[in-house]
Amino acid sequence: MTFMVKVGNPEFGPFNSFLEAFRKFHEEVLKMVKEGTSYQVLETFCWIECEGRGPIFIYEIGDAAYSLGLMDEKGKLIDGVEVSEEEVAKIFGVAFVDHQLSQINRMKEDLSTITELVEQLPDCEEKNEILNHNTEFLNELTKEEKTLQEKQQDIGG
Repeated sequence: MTFMVKVGNPEFGPFNSFLEAFRKFHEEVLKMVKEGTSYQVLETFCWIECEGRGPIFIYEIGDAAYSLGLMDEKGKLIDGVEVSEEEVAKIFGVAFVDHQLSQINRMKEDLSTITELVEQLPDCEEKNEILNHNTEFLNELTKEEKTLQEKQQDIGG
């Protein structure tokens, strides 16, 4: 596994371990905080990406660091901690599933809003086609949501 670190504009890496990537991430985020960087920038433009698994963002990274014992409750790094590839895979797997579930929820909300608007239109063939399509799409989203929730339980997230 290789990792890339993105903190603001610069990108760092590749790193051969999550621990190396995390240490660089921690160092660069602390610099940004000392410079007065906003939380919005930290939340939006700071992540660690694992090759083939996508990114995890600042809050997920913080949660992972605490749970793996890489940081104490004050955010200080703890030396001598080993992190297995299985633990890292779980972190990225949980983050991926959480992100997908969030996307599905947003799509379901949007679909609900669209359906409400279409239902206000006068009856016609196009209206019925749209409503039928929306119902089918909602059913597909609900099935995918259930599959992801099962995957989430398997991963332990």
